[in-house]
Amino acid sequence: MTRATGALRLALVAAVAVAAMGCEDSIIKMLGPENSEFITNEGGTFRHVSYELDNVTDRRVFQWDNPMPRAMVEHRNFVHHGSVLILVKDADSTVVDSVFAEWEMDAPTDVGTPGTWTLEFRYFGARGRVDTRFVPLAAE
Repeated sequence: MTRATGALRLALVAAVAVAAMGCEDSIIKMLGPENSEFITNEGGTFRHVSYELDNVTDRRVFQWDNPMPRAMVEHRNFVHHGSVLILVKDADSTVVDSVFAEWEMDAPTDVGTPGTWTLEFRYFGARGRVDTRFVPLAAE
């Protein structure tokens, strides 16, 4: 084997190794016990938390009784890979908020109909954590 052939073989092995490392993210995972998921729905507020996300692709839908026409959405999320989309629908199923989970991006929803709201979390290859709280908010 010549030196050039040996170098070519080494480069090919390195390329295959790098490609194999890139495939580590190809395992799609659902939310499970390892994600320390918990929900708090008391005292008028709702909080959804899931930690140690590792390439999670899943969907969670919750019902929350909001006596007010708006909600303050408090984000303590840190999703450093992939994304988590949060959809908020009022009692008439009108979308009043659609936002990606970000760090400290607290903001009110649009005005909607009080009653039972739907909170949907869509995970797309997410790594990190989700910690989002919803607090009833009066219209301005």
